[in-house]
Amino acid sequence: MYDYIKGTLTETSDDAIVVECAGIGYTLSVSYNSLIHFQNERSGAIKIYTVFSVRENAVELFGFADKQERAMFETLTNITKVGPKAAMSILSLYTPEQLVSIVNTGDVKSLTRAAGIGKKLAETVIFNLKDKYSQADSADLPSYEQIDMGTVKDEALMALSSLGFDRTYSIKLINEVYREGMDVEEIVGLSLRSAGDEK
Repeated sequence: MYDYIKGTLTETSDDAIVVECAGIGYTLSVSYNSLIHFQNERSGAIKIYTVFSVRENAVELFGFADKQERAMFETLTNITKVGPKAAMSILSLYTPEQLVSIVNTGDVKSLTRAAGIGKKLAETVIFNLKDKYSQADSADLPSYEQIDMGTVKDEALMALSSLGFDRTYSIKLINEVYREGMDVEEIVGLSLRSAGDEK
């Protein structure tokens, strides 16, 4: 129904934004990754790709920073027992590229790190997506766009994200400064210094 909305970001919360367009304020549920992206936008009007959802007990508008995240959301919600809330939980923790990697490796444990995703649901997601995505779907990604889960680099990524840094940019910084044996504090400190030097 709506492909995208372009307007001014007026409000944000933990999982939603309000965008004003032509005098109307639209509330859109967003993933954490998209929320950080929109908060970091500095150019007046922002563009949000949308999914309009009508269910028995809810009418909602979901927003996404790019078409890839929207496509993955739609793919996830087409899986039985995976509703919009579960899909957003997964996409708040992982980018579509990271999710493809998790699916290809059958990494159930990483998927259960998303809020509300238990082992059975994680296994259902991986089972339904493993034939849909091949290793080639993530093979062309630059190396700095990938970080192994459960490592000190992953912890540093969460720390930088909590400071408001864009996820993709944070991964780039971390992989540029990281050296074997570093702890989280060292990685974050050097990443912040590197970000400051680029300004």
